[in-house]
Amino acid sequence: MPLSRIKFVFIMEFLKFVKFFLVFGDHFFKYFPKFCSHKRDSTIPNPVFHLVHLEFLSFCSYTYLMTRTAVGLVGPIASGKGEVVKYLKKLGFTVFSLSDRVREEVCVRGLPLSRENLQNIGNELRETYGGHILAERTLEMLGDFEGNIVIDSIRNPSEIEFLKEALGITIIGIDASPEHRLEWYIDRAWKRGEDGTMEKDFVKANSRDLGLGENNFGQQVGRCLAMADVIIQNEDTKKHLLEAVDYYLISELGFSPEGTRRSKEK
Repeated sequence: MPLSRIKFVFIMEFLKFVKFFLVFGDHFFKYFPKFCSHKRDSTIPNPVFHLVHLEFLSFCSYTYLMTRTAVGLVGPIASGKGEVVKYLKKLGFTVFSLSDRVREEVCVRGLPLSRENLQNIGNELRETYGGHILAERTLEMLGDFEGNIVIDSIRNPSEIEFLKEALGITIIGIDASPEHRLEWYIDRAWKRGEDGTMEKDFVKANSRDLGLGENNFGQQVGRCLAMADVIIQNEDTKKHLLEAVDYYLISELGFSPEGTRRSKEK
């Protein structure tokens, strides 16, 4: 288990213990007021414990997570996630892609890096080792990394559940209409020299990516989008897309360009 996750788990367990202690103390002074140094109504919680319970836990619950910004990206094929990734890299985020773990496995097996092979091997890994395996392997690569991070290529709900528990990650969904995505998909294929790419290729890849006909270990981007903390619709220009990302990072996550997190203004 990477050190960063060990620290997170330790802090969460420590807070559970502190909460138990404070709640116990609250009830102790409530039902045994004779142990107090002053007399008061035993039906009223001890004000010291009450204050500490609220303020200390409120502070400590966020202390670890507020040291950095961790976001995950989900979205269907050709929705604009790549543009968001490039933009976040310019802001100083380090990108970790779950798909890289699949590419590594495909290369080890000596198979071509086709979309179909990547989908097949990714599904196989999840079915063999659990739906969270790609997220777990990626987390191991983080080690004790403390900077702002982006986890890209999330395609299964188990990956989101694992990353939220391990990192407290915020999931940003990027979506666009099928018509726009088809246009961008074919344009991207043309730039890659894949001149034979047609609408039927998009329909096939998109259906599988969204989870149509897939089991729980397959790609389930449709379900992942439903689990996103926010969904940004990419129906205008790239400028508008990145402005929407900026707004969410600053107003909702308290991200500042200097690479730190700040408390949201009340």
